[in-house]
Amino acid sequence: MKQAKKGSAKARKKAARLVGVQIYHQTYLDDKPIEDLVREALIHHINQEVDGEDLITADAELLSKIVQGAYNTKDYLIELIQPNLKERQFGNLDNILQSILLLGSYELLNHSDIDAPIIVNDYLDVGHAFYEPKEVTLLNAVLDKVSKSVRS
Repeated sequence: MKQAKKGSAKARKKAARLVGVQIYHQTYLDDKPIEDLVREALIHHINQEVDGEDLITADAELLSKIVQGAYNTKDYLIELIQPNLKERQFGNLDNILQSILLLGSYELLNHSDIDAPIIVNDYLDVGHAFYEPKEVTLLNAVLDKVSKSVRS
């Protein structure tokens, strides 16, 4: 197996957001401590290929911050997200949708050094990896509203 590509800072952050959603989704399926899930994912992610292409190495610092931060503030984040779901209930959403919304909302709230449209767009890209346009439209609407409420 080849050495994983380091990638640009932008690509590494985008990879961290995708891997972060995958790790957070794992919390719904596994009772392991969040720190163990992050560590295992970082080890597994190194030197991986998909369809013969090396994966970009995720930004480990961002990955750890967003996954652990969202995990530790989940209840507060749900309070931010729920009013923007209209008639839907957060707990009834698919676990991957929940994971994307939690990590995206956490990052919008806590990483004011990164422009909100960049964060939202990267999480929409994650959404496109898993869902049809209808669900991605929901992600866009909710993350946009969360962004406006926490950054205004």
